[in-house]
Amino acid sequence: MRRGHHGDLPDSGKWANTVKVSQARSHTLTANFKSGYDDSVQEAEELGPDGLPNGNTAEIRRKVRPQVTFDWQSVWTPAKAWTIQLGVLNVFDRNPPFSVVTGGNNKGQMRGFDDRYYDPRGRTYYANASYKF
Repeated sequence: MRRGHHGDLPDSGKWANTVKVSQARSHTLTANFKSGYDDSVQEAEELGPDGLPNGNTAEIRRKVRPQVTFDWQSVWTPAKAWTIQLGVLNVFDRNPPFSVVTGGNNKGQMRGFDDRYYDPRGRTYYANASYKF
């Protein structure tokens, strides 16, 4: 079995890692790494010199590039029972790598990225406050 091929299963990356660096109850920087992989074989219609389909098809297989994203979270505890969290997912607003397959085993999800492995939301802010009784 070679990297990215798993029999009849869809292709997947070889590595998916998360690394966290944090200070005690204050800030956390997380690096999320997903290795590249070979995209599934897709059939594409060839275009003629006029830019219109010419009736021929070709099989294509792309290499999906690896991706690294970074997340940031700050936690503040103003009182013993209160905790406030603020964070940013995908700090540098990286788009998922391009893929020609439809994610979710060809069940109608969006094209252009594989939603089984990548998050399309871009930079996302969040806040959370909790109180413990």
